Amino acid sequence: KETIISPKLPDEFDGYKIVQITDLHCAVFGEEQRKLIRCIEEENPDVIVITGDMFDKKRWNYESLQKLLEGISGMAPMYAVTGNNEYDDQSMYAVLTDLYEEYGVTLLQDEMVEIEKGEASIFLYGMYYRYYVAQQHFDLEGERNQFNIVLYHDPGQFEKIKESGFD
Repeated sequence: KETIISPKLPDEFDGYKIVQITDLHCAVFGEEQRKLIRCIEEENPDVIVITGDMFDKKRWNYESLQKLLEGISGMAPMYAVTGNNEYDDQSMYAVLTDLYEEYGVTLLQDEMVEIEKGEASIFLYGMYYRYYVAQQHFDLEGERNQFNIVLYHDPGQFEKIKESGFD
């Protein structure tokens, strides 16, 4: 759990909960993912973000993600980006995008959405996975004086991304 404090965060977002799911690599947490689903449910999230590598090339099991999405669908709006495993394998990518569509997950591929609460908003950006982020140029489409969150699979690239003004 992390608490984020920023003068750019509107008061309406005080207590706003974002649950991040990442790098499951086809892992199973209890029968039909019930342990993981229960953990997410207990957090009572305002939004759920998925930041890649839900699948694994070595143990390709799409049912683990399907059961998870089935269990958390409708809990909160869901947004996702791809990881390197989905990036590398087009068949995995196709299954992933089908599951996301079926369960209402918005896949952000170099796109931005505005998240509103009351009269206030923040911006959520999703960046398509690339191996060489350092060569990419990042533009904030939102207001620089508003709070801007970026979803990207590789945390090793965050310093480069932060230079572009993301919070």
